[in-house]
Amino acid sequence: MENYGEKIRTFIAVSFSGDAAMFFQELQARLKGAKIRASFPEPSTIHLTLKFLGDIQASMVPEICQCISGTVLKFKKEVTSDNKDNPCEIITLWSGGLGVFPSIARPKIIWAGVHGQTNRLEKLHDLLDLALNRIGFKREKRGFTPHFTLARIKKKINPEKIMDIVRDSAGLKSGKLMCSSIVFYRSKLTPAGAVHTELFSWPLVPT
Repeated sequence: MENYGEKIRTFIAVSFSGDAAMFFQELQARLKGAKIRASFPEPSTIHLTLKFLGDIQASMVPEICQCISGTVLKFKKEVTSDNKDNPCEIITLWSGGLGVFPSIARPKIIWAGVHGQTNRLEKLHDLLDLALNRIGFKREKRGFTPHFTLARIKKKINPEKIMDIVRDSAGLKSGKLMCSSIVFYRSKLTPAGAVHTELFSWPLVPT
C-alpha cells in the first residue's frame, strides 16, 4: 500500500460481466464521426461509479475498506433473500441512450445511460453513502444518476449537434450487464488521461 502520510485520489465503482466494451466503442465511434472534440477513455476501462471520494489521506484506506465490506455484506443479505433462484444475477443492468452533463446548452460530459435493476443499484449506493458518512464523507446532495462516461468535451459544441447525436443513438442498447463486484480504485491524473489502479475489491456474487 502507498505511504499512509500521502494523499491519493480515489473512487468506488461497480465492475460487471458482459461485453460492454464493444457497445461503448460503437457509441464513441459515432461521437468521433460527428467530429466531437473530446477525450475518450478506452472502452475497456469505462466504469460505473458509485462514489467519488476525491483526494483522501492514504491512512483512511483501511477504514474506507471496512465501510465497503460492511455495505456489501448488508446489501447481499437484503437482496439475495429475494433472489434465491438467481444468486449470480444480484444486479442486472443494460446500457442505452445518451445524455450530457451539466446540460445540452453547456455540455461537458457525454454519457451512456444505465437501465434495468437500477432500484437495486440505488439501494447499494445509498447504503454505501450512509456508511461513508459515518466516517466523515458528505452525503450526496443530488440524486444518484448512474451512467457510463463516454467522452469529456474539450471544445464548445453546437447544442443542436448534441441533440442530433442523442436522437440518432436512442435505439442502441447493450447486452446484459451483471454487476459482479465493488472495486475501490486509486486514480492518477496524467497528460494522457486518468489511470485507475484497483486497490481492493469485494464480490457481489458467488465465485
